[in-house]
Amino acid sequence: MTLRFPFLDGLRGLAALYVVLFHAFLVVQWRFHKLPGWLDWGTLPFQFGRSAVGVFIVLSGFVLALPLLARETPFDIRGFLKRRLWRILPPYYAAVALGLLICATPVARSEKDWGNLFQPAFDTWPLLSHLFLIHNLVPERAFTINISLWSLATEVQIYLVFAFLLVPFWKRFGIGAAVAVAGR
Repeated sequence: MTLRFPFLDGLRGLAALYVVLFHAFLVVQWRFHKLPGWLDWGTLPFQFGRSAVGVFIVLSGFVLALPLLARETPFDIRGFLKRRLWRILPPYYAAVALGLLICATPVARSEKDWGNLFQPAFDTWPLLSHLFLIHNLVPERAFTINISLWSLATEVQIYLVFAFLLVPFWKRFGIGAAVAVAGR
């Protein structure tokens, strides 16, 4: 039996689109600092991007857990992590490399706003923390290299918690107990 709700994929897509529009709004707002009054009102709907990221992550977690609920065979933690990390890590590291390339350009280094936010991208902490996907754990440094990558680090950490803490808890105490612990 396949347990799937296609409308949830649609909601995830809408949340992802909203996040993209939110980032576009931030770039416009950041670049122009103050928008003309006639344009300012049109940006009001795009001020909840952080919430949309949360909605996307929660929906993704639910959608990813559905096959486990319908599963009749034991959960393969190694296969689960391999599939998830293979889906996330190659584009993530490509985005880090592109972010570093952009940070190294003369334009990015001379732009006052960009320089203050993304630099020092080439220091030890930003490089190592992005390599190991833990840069989101230090809020004042989470946005170095690429401002959007904090959410992928969070997603990977959620997968690790799910695979190594919640699944064993689920196996031992049942789904209700695992959901109760995850909700804390």
